[in-house]
Amino acid sequence: MPIFINLLLSAIRPITFFLPCAAVILGAGFSAFHGIVDGGLFVSLLMLTVLGQVTINLANDYQRAFITAAQKANIKANSEVLYKTRKQMLQLILGCFLTLVLSLGLLSFAAINGSGLALLIIGICALLLLAVLREKTRKAKPLYEKLTITNTLSYATLSAIVPLTLTYYLHTSQLPLSIVLIAVIAGLVTLMHLLSEQISEQIAEKSPVVADNMPKEISTLLLTQKVIIISAALATFLYIYFAYIPLTAGLFIMALPSLYAPIMTLEHYPESDVAKSQTTKIAIAGFAYWVLFTIGLML
Repeated sequence: MPIFINLLLSAIRPITFFLPCAAVILGAGFSAFHGIVDGGLFVSLLMLTVLGQVTINLANDYQRAFITAAQKANIKANSEVLYKTRKQMLQLILGCFLTLVLSLGLLSFAAINGSGLALLIIGICALLLLAVLREKTRKAKPLYEKLTITNTLSYATLSAIVPLTLTYYLHTSQLPLSIVLIAVIAGLVTLMHLLSEQISEQIAEKSPVVADNMPKEISTLLLTQKVIIISAALATFLYIYFAYIPLTAGLFIMALPSLYAPIMTLEHYPESDVAKSQTTKIAIAGFAYWVLFTIGLML
């Protein structure tokens, strides 16, 4: 099997698709709520969202295999053994990136005959994604990667804000403030998963971790997750009330226990394998949060 296919298949990890796809579903749900439905556009955006996440996954794989691991093993960057694979992987990452950006541009012209705002959103997405790819293909992943405001905003923007706003805008040719606000709330929810990944890495590095003597870094991350859950839930309830949308959208409350349970589990069982499984559960719960909201919106 060609190496391109192997690399591409390895980057198709469905668990990473949940949160950005939830944003697309939410954007299409609001569009349908306002009477505009376009199945072809919705499916196209879902496919491009998956492509965008695959591109990031490829960059993560490249960083782990050819930068971080190579530095630890003292392997030279120009090693003949690695050169061909590195080159093909970089070509694949670039190809996926260009395909994504060009496809989004063409889709905007097909959907709404082109628009300055749509191209601006796509441009912001392209610049942020390019910055992420550049960093991941040039720098090794540190053992203790502390979150910065830039990293946090980039993650929330690429995982929720851009997919949601672009989906709604391409369906309706409008972008009211209410949609921007729900996109920001969606971005807040995605940070639960980002923090969960940080917690998993911290526990793996500091293992064994004892619940009665939790390291300060992990305790802070767990507390931040609790604050995010409360803030996102309150913001969503306020949004439902002030945006005059059906109260049935409050169905999202059913996903809150699934978001909170991983935090409680890790507080009592801070083990590496448990942390990894909780990261997956949070991604699924975040997806359920907005799917249930969308279902309630349609009722």
